[in-house]
Amino acid sequence: MLKALAAEAAISEDHAHLRCIDRLALQIVGLRLMGYAGIHLSGVHTPDELVALEQRISIWVSQIDSLKQWQPAWEASWHLDGQRCSHF
Repeated sequence: MLKALAAEAAISEDHAHLRCIDRLALQIVGLRLMGYAGIHLSGVHTPDELVALEQRISIWVSQIDSLKQWQPAWEASWHLDGQRCSHF
């Protein structure tokens, strides 16, 4: 996981930040599909970050409606072209 984060940061800080927002949105969608009623959100410090997160959540919700669909999307979110996929 740390290698994936470092590889994203090596591309650019903006790229790494957008990937983190995307994974957070995907994680929130996954928790919703698991039946969680809510989440505790931290690490979002500006209104722009919150808006970006809300937009990514909306996109993922429109594309994923089951954990079976969510799992490959989650795995892909940790994959960078030319590198091995991180598994947890």
